[in-house]
Amino acid sequence: NLIVLKREVFKKIITFENRMIIDFKTTKQLSNMIFYISIFISAIFLALLSYILLREKKLREEIIKLNLSLKQRVKKEVMQNREKDKLIFQQTKLASLGEMIGNIAHQWRQPLNTLGIIVQDVENAYHFEGLDDEYMKLFSEDAMKQINYMSATIDDFRNFSKGETEGEPFSIKNMIINSIKITKVGLKTNNIELDSEIRSDCQIKGLQNQYIQVLINLIKNAQDVLIEKKVKEPKIDIILNIDNSYSALLISDNGGGIPENIMDKLFEPYFTTKHQSVGTGLGLYMSKAIIEKHFKGKLTVENSGVGAVFKIVVPIFR
Repeated sequence: NLIVLKREVFKKIITFENRMIIDFKTTKQLSNMIFYISIFISAIFLALLSYILLREKKLREEIIKLNLSLKQRVKKEVMQNREKDKLIFQQTKLASLGEMIGNIAHQWRQPLNTLGIIVQDVENAYHFEGLDDEYMKLFSEDAMKQINYMSATIDDFRNFSKGETEGEPFSIKNMIINSIKITKVGLKTNNIELDSEIRSDCQIKGLQNQYIQVLINLIKNAQDVLIEKKVKEPKIDIILNIDNSYSALLISDNGGGIPENIMDKLFEPYFTTKHQSVGTGLGLYMSKAIIEKHFKGKLTVENSGVGAVFKIVVPIFR
C-alpha cells in the first residue's frame, strides 16, 4: 500500500511539473505576442503622430500664408476705400463750391445792379450840374454800403473754402449763422421760411469748413425736397440742444417725410431720388462720413409728423 501511494504521489508530481512547463510556454508565447502587438501599435501611433504633426505644420503654414494674404487684401481694400472717400469728398467739395459760387452770384446781383444805377445817376447829375459836395457824400455812402455788403458776402464763404489742416474748437452757433447767411438767397428766392432756435452755445473741435459743409448740405437737401414737392408754405427749422456732454442739432422740414423703403439707403454713396442734373447722391453720404469720422459723432434721420428730421450729435469740447 505504501508503495502504491508513493507511485500515485510521484505521478501527480510529474503531472504538475508537465502542466507548469506547458503554462510557462503558453505564458511566454502570450508575452511575445503582446510584445509584438505593442510594437505594432506603437509604430502605428508614431506614424499617425508624424502624419498629424506634418499635417499641422502644413496647415499652420497655409494659415500664415492666408493671414498674410488677408492682411495684404485688407490693406489694399482700406487704401482703396480711403482713395474712394477722398475722391468722393473732392467731388462733393467741388459740387458745394459750385453752389457757393452760384450763391455769391445771387447775392452780388442786387448790389451790382444798385451800383450800376448809382453810376448812371452820377452821369445824369454831371450833365445837369448837380455834382455838389452833398451829392458826392451821398454817392460815396451808398456805393460803400453796396461794396461792404459784397465784401461781407465773401467773408461768409471764407471759412468754407479755406484749406484748414488741423481741427480747432469753434462755436456751433456761429456755424449755424454762417450757414444761414450762405443759403438765405436760395431760400428767399423760393419763398422758403427758415426759423432757428439757438438758446445757448457750445464749442466742438474739428474743421469748421467741414461742419458748415454738412449744415449747408442738409439745408440744401431740405430746400430741394420742398421745391420738388411744391409745398404751399415751405419751412425749415433749425434747433440746437445742449446737455452736459453732447450737442444735438436738428434740421427739419415740412416736406412730408422720407419713404420708409428708402430710409436705410439714404446715406449710401451715389443713392439719390433727385434728377441727375440736380443731385449726385454724395451730399448725405459725405455728411455722415464727416460727422462720424472727423467729429466722432452721429448723423441720423427720422420722420416727424410733417417731414424729415436730421439730427447731428457731436461731443462738446471742454
